Amino acid sequence: RDAICLGESTGALALSGQRGDVLRWQRRLGGASWDDIAVTTAAYEEVPTAPGAWDYRAVLQSGAVCDEAYSQPASVDVAMDSAGRVA
Repeated sequence: RDAICLGESTGALALSGQRGDVLRWQRRLGGASWDDIAVTTAAYEEVPTAPGAWDYRAVLQSGAVCDEAYSQPASVDVAMDSAGRVA
């Protein structure tokens, strides 16, 4: 699990060794439901909008008849700075 301060980028969250096409990325905060991100590249990065435990994963599909599959989630802890302010 990586840790960053609010206002910093997650850095590149990159897939390797995947089979199939990236249909989209997904994110969630604090174990809530997954939200879709309309990105279809093998890498994704963003600046999270709130502190907390963020998870990211890619949705993949190999061939037209195969079911969608999910990458292992990458987790990023987003913290306030030491004074409790947005970094």
